[in-house]
Amino acid sequence: MSRDAIQKSVRDALSGGRSVLLSGPAGIGKSTVLGGIVEWVRETGARVLYSSPAQADARLPFVVLIDLLSPLPPTAFDGLPPVPRRALDAALLRGEVTDVQPDPLAVRLGVLHVLRDLAARDPSVVVVDDVQWVDPSSAEVLAFLARRLPGPGLRVVAAARGEPGEVARFLPLLPAGALQVAVGPLADEALVPLLSSRGGAALSRTVAVEICRVTQGNPLFALEIASALARRRVRPSVGEPLPVPKELRELMCERLAVLPEPVRSTLLVASAAARPTVTLLAQAGCVDVVAGLTSAEQAGVAQLHGDGSVVFSHPLMQAVVYGEASLVERMGAHARLAGAIGEPVEHARHLALASVVEDEALAATLIAAAGVARRRGAAGMAAELARLSAERTPRADTAAKAERLLAAAWHFYAAYLHDESRQIAQAVLAMDVPRPTRARARIVLLELTGRAIGQAGELADAAIADAAGDPALEAAAAYHSAWRHLAVGRFDVALGEARRAVAAAEFAADPNALVRSLEALLAAQEVLGDDEYPATLARALQLPGPTGWQIHRMHAQHLTREQRFAEARVASREAVRLAEEEGGLSEICLALDCALVVEIGSGDYAVALEFARRLAELAEEDDEANLGSRLSSLARAELVGGSAERARDLAARGLECAQRAADLHASIANSHLLGSALLFLGDVAGAVEALRQARELTLSCGTPGWLWYPWASDLAEALLLAGDAEGARAVVEEGRAAAEARADTVILAELTRVEALVLAADGRLDAAVEQLERLVVRQRGRSPVEVVRPLVALAGVERRCRRRGAAQALLAEARRICVLSGAAPWLEVVDAELARVEAPRQSGGEESLTPVEARVSAMVIDGATNRDVAAALSISIKTVESTLSRIYRKLGVRSRIELIKAHAGIS
Repeated sequence: MSRDAIQKSVRDALSGGRSVLLSGPAGIGKSTVLGGIVEWVRETGARVLYSSPAQADARLPFVVLIDLLSPLPPTAFDGLPPVPRRALDAALLRGEVTDVQPDPLAVRLGVLHVLRDLAARDPSVVVVDDVQWVDPSSAEVLAFLARRLPGPGLRVVAAARGEPGEVARFLPLLPAGALQVAVGPLADEALVPLLSSRGGAALSRTVAVEICRVTQGNPLFALEIASALARRRVRPSVGEPLPVPKELRELMCERLAVLPEPVRSTLLVASAAARPTVTLLAQAGCVDVVAGLTSAEQAGVAQLHGDGSVVFSHPLMQAVVYGEASLVERMGAHARLAGAIGEPVEHARHLALASVVEDEALAATLIAAAGVARRRGAAGMAAELARLSAERTPRADTAAKAERLLAAAWHFYAAYLHDESRQIAQAVLAMDVPRPTRARARIVLLELTGRAIGQAGELADAAIADAAGDPALEAAAAYHSAWRHLAVGRFDVALGEARRAVAAAEFAADPNALVRSLEALLAAQEVLGDDEYPATLARALQLPGPTGWQIHRMHAQHLTREQRFAEARVASREAVRLAEEEGGLSEICLALDCALVVEIGSGDYAVALEFARRLAELAEEDDEANLGSRLSSLARAELVGGSAERARDLAARGLECAQRAADLHASIANSHLLGSALLFLGDVAGAVEALRQARELTLSCGTPGWLWYPWASDLAEALLLAGDAEGARAVVEEGRAAAEARADTVILAELTRVEALVLAADGRLDAAVEQLERLVVRQRGRSPVEVVRPLVALAGVERRCRRRGAAQALLAEARRICVLSGAAPWLEVVDAELARVEAPRQSGGEESLTPVEARVSAMVIDGATNRDVAAALSISIKTVESTLSRIYRKLGVRSRIELIKAHAGIS
């Protein structure tokens, strides 16, 4: 469960009058969760009684009680009878100190009296961190209170070290019915940024991910390791152990100390191996392997599994075993493994780590192994081997070292480890190398700029200068220069650079460079409306070789933008066929992605879902860095032809994957789709948040992202539903300016629809009807959803104008389109609108609501959940549900989203 989900679960429980017991191992982040809960409780206006005892406090009487009650004002104790007052003063060390032991029952009654009085005036929440260190005297008081202050009278949030079953013994300290919540590991996408901020320049993403792995997502342990690396100010190299937190290292070293030296030697070899087995350890010269591992298992260090594999009790244990050994001992372990492993990649890796000597033969072996790893699809391993090759290359051979570093940079790029790739390319530029080598390093850096290439002018110019005289390098440099000028709107210059790239690629007879150069040329010609575009496209389509599928994909995308869906379908399916014949998994997924988008555009949503199912089968096997993009396509298909709930879940997961991979475009796409799905489901506040995130991410990339991610209309509609008509109007105006610059008719139509809804919300119904009628006429013949959305909007305004017959006719047409195209989510919307039109209306409208109904309606419109309403009005959730049913019936609506829309005066 994510930290946000845990926080929400705890807040919901407290809002419902329940208490909560958090559990988890040391350092997992329970205190951080409690800190967030304390802030939230205080924001609600409730009082927080807080204690965070230490281990030493468990021996002292009433320490926790002192923490909880001492901050209270003296007036909180004024109503106490004399006996409980004296006992409580003694327990809290207030007033005159005596040697008389306070009566335990009198103390408990005094605390009970104080807390009852507090609850009657202000809601209070008791928060106890590290409840395992609560002193016995305070524990008895808490247990006494838990039995006598039911429900909202006493809400307790406690955190205990251990697993849920282990900490259940603390439940008697909390009121009955307490919710147990396990705080688990922090996900990589949340932990890696924290580590980067702590570790500074010494911490690359590769190292951060490795820290997450060895600490199993424990934030405290991970941050301690990052801090240790920051203090060293040295980036760890391949094979170097990570620093383990002192307290944990000492504990693990105690386990190792009881083992004899031969067993520790076996464990060292196992810690150095990627996949240690009994057979491998025996082949590496370890003696009495099984007996030694039996001893290690008894000491809680490692286990021998039934399949012969050796698994350490915790990744940090493996790190400690390896890290506590000297460099010479580690080199010896790798040498033994190199002699036992015949597989070329692992053999080469161990050879490299068995020596620190510069050796050309070893360096050559390593760079060859890197090539083998890359062909197997293991780009990360290839990068590490290539970097090791460069480190083992004799220092005098600068040229060979630079070439091997550049190989590592490209492998890191292929593995989506862009920070490492950038650092290596910059290191090459700092070396005394020839101009062609410098050009190759600059081209790596240009490739890494991505959508920010418009800001890389100096780098592109330097690459062109260094590439002069080498046609292959000139083609690559000119290709990036073309995209640089395209990004900043210098389209004529971009066209010239793209033509220059094509000419250089032809001279170099480089088919891959020619395909990329033609791609840039097509982009420049398209944006300029160049008459040569058809001829360039035809030429590109005739190119032979394994890159042909990309051209067909580009052709399909162009035809889709042109609304020529029949031709686009042919091109996209040819791209899929060629990708399946010529490409790898990523290429096939990309081609299927294109085919799916074409089918969505053409309006055949059933076929789009079929492509989505095929893509889903492969996406999980594709490179994880691509998963965010793949999931956005699946969410898009679900949103038009499947289920809004599945679209929401896919987009939420896709956003997590995209952020983990630092994929900006996929992050934007998933944020947009998540917001759209939440809008479908009636979560207006969530939709606004997700769509605003899409906008912020788009603007951060410095390119006209409106052209690729048309979230503007959805954001404007969500703002309108949230009651922010001015914000909606501003988004429409901003989006219209950007879309008109490109004559993007799809986005302009959607913005026109929302603009009409803003007019309707302002009470200008006739103007809204006129604008929507023109839009409906223009949208005839376009994709189903593009027709259905303005039809539904127009029907809603017609209903407000009391022209129910016109509204019914519009909705009947929209329903027919949804049924024919398989637009299941939109069919639900249309049916709900039809029910609103056909439902008999009571004359009273909102005025016919009772005061309680009006209050519930207002709170729901403001975004309150049923639980929020119940807590605020001191009624049961069941009462809220029945009240909402009466409200829906009176107002002729069927759901929360319809209630919100009715309030906003829009459909």
